[in-house]
Amino acid sequence: MKHNPIINRNIQIGGLALLLLAASACQKVIDFKVPNTTTIPVVEALLYAPDSTCNVHISGTSNVFDVTEPQKFNNALVVISEPQQGSDTFVSDGQGNYRPKFLKPIPGRTYKLWIQLNGKIYTSVSEMPVPVPIDSLTFMEFDGGSGGPRKRPGAVTGLDTMKHAASDKKYRVHIHFTDPAERKVNYRFWIRSGKINDPRITQANSYDFDAQFNRGRPIDFPSFQDELWTGDRVEAELQCFDDGVYNYYRTLEETVNSSTISPANPISNITGGCLGYFGAISTTRKVIELK
Repeated sequence: MKHNPIINRNIQIGGLALLLLAASACQKVIDFKVPNTTTIPVVEALLYAPDSTCNVHISGTSNVFDVTEPQKFNNALVVISEPQQGSDTFVSDGQGNYRPKFLKPIPGRTYKLWIQLNGKIYTSVSEMPVPVPIDSLTFMEFDGGSGGPRKRPGAVTGLDTMKHAASDKKYRVHIHFTDPAERKVNYRFWIRSGKINDPRITQANSYDFDAQFNRGRPIDFPSFQDELWTGDRVEAELQCFDDGVYNYYRTLEETVNSSTISPANPISNITGGCLGYFGAISTTRKVIELK
């Protein structure tokens, strides 16, 4: 289940066309286009820990023939609350984004979203899982042809300092972690890569994973990203989230990959009739260098 964050595709979604554009290596902006002038709010509400990133973006669907930027709603009342932290009324930046005054997400807690927009109320709940640590990263030399990947010896915990052969070799990274037996967690992996000593990210891909058949077990998850070469610096990020977020990601991918004329809309975990989703996401990261 591979996603390239730099996507520029129009896809029919139950009478809608979905255009995905990358705003960054971590987040996609969703532009829904409808075949008439009806405007439906599109909400992307995301909370991240431990880096305390919080943003609610509210835009609108637009006419399928409209080539202008989608409408951005700056007149909404946006509140996110948690029993121990209280209620935080987010502040608009005038570009469709709403940011917190004081909220800092904490794993293990449940957050409630409440939005009032043009006389309508939209609500959602998302539980932020306790993050699952990445135990280690390993890498496999990959020839890209017959014979498949060839295992290289040793695990990499943290920063890899092993010396490798010629720079024309490419590798596949494996993420190793243990799924907690006592609770259900859904996962998204991000693999970002660039050259050593160069801060620019040249590739970024994500993979969604439901561990329902691996509860409580060690998991070896291959990245399937083949263009990793000697001299690359690779960051692996493991995101954890609840069923509402996973179902949105899963059905969004089914919609993107559907060959039908009018596939179903992605399943939203927000009530009230809008599109989009609300996610409280915890993350862990680990970095290696392929030398």
